[in-house]
Amino acid sequence: IFFNGTINGTNDKKYCDTLEDLEDPENNCYNFYKADTDYIYNNNYIISMNISDKLDNTGKTYRISKNVKIKIDKEKPKLKVSYNNAYTKENLKIDAIGSDGLGSGIMGYYIGENKLSDNTEFSEDSSLEIEANGTYYIYAKDNAGNISDEVVININNIDRTGPTPISLPTESNWTSSDYTFTFGCSADSKTGCANRVYYKIVNGDTGAIIAEKEDFSASKVTYTVHVDDDKYLEKIKLSYKIYDNVGNMYEENDKIIKVKIDKIVPELTIDHSSYDRKGGLFNFKNIGKDYDLTIRVTKQGPSGISKYGF
Repeated sequence: IFFNGTINGTNDKKYCDTLEDLEDPENNCYNFYKADTDYIYNNNYIISMNISDKLDNTGKTYRISKNVKIKIDKEKPKLKVSYNNAYTKENLKIDAIGSDGLGSGIMGYYIGENKLSDNTEFSEDSSLEIEANGTYYIYAKDNAGNISDEVVININNIDRTGPTPISLPTESNWTSSDYTFTFGCSADSKTGCANRVYYKIVNGDTGAIIAEKEDFSASKVTYTVHVDDDKYLEKIKLSYKIYDNVGNMYEENDKIIKVKIDKIVPELTIDHSSYDRKGGLFNFKNIGKDYDLTIRVTKQGPSGISKYGF
């Protein structure tokens, strides 16, 4: 490569040998020449200079050649970014891979939630472990100060929220039938409900375990609470765990559900004894005489007596 131009050196000019001279080399340095380097790349070049000696009027011209290594890097480094974009409940790692070709080499990276500014600090670390969803900006910088184009990624696949449960009833009317209800996963906004439910149902009156199971066949369970004849059950305690498809869990412990099952058949007697508060007094007239008959309840369940009649 040849630099074509004329340098008019004078004896009173100095070489660039002080810091003060380097602040303004065009005016303070001897035989200074500036060339356009937009199209010069790293390589070995021969710099040739023709020097005319006009001081002794001999008209002689001297040619000086010098083989020098020119290091010029005006090219932006290239940047690739990789990360796991599958749903996960773990922290996520962003990896930046920079390349600078024949340039000065990668000096460092920035991975963060803020865009590039004058205060941006670059680090030799090419990866960052993140804990939360968000928008992240990534840059690479080479040793000549060139900065790569911006890479922006939007992370929305970190999922640490458990699924939404089915709403459970808490109160019911007394009944003589078994009680059927459904519990489990209603929805999950990211990965969906997993086919996994652990549950334990306890007799709320006695503390006895009615059922305990981990079911991998469905995301919800429909269960019927059975009570034997001549028995009753006022409430149960339900504990259960449900999951989404990355393992996040929702848990409920000792949820009280008033099932109010009463299968005790009332028993009674009818006589004409004194009035009993548990019975009903009925008056009959026959052949001009009064008969007072009393219905007296001798056995009943917790639901009580709804009405009397005969």
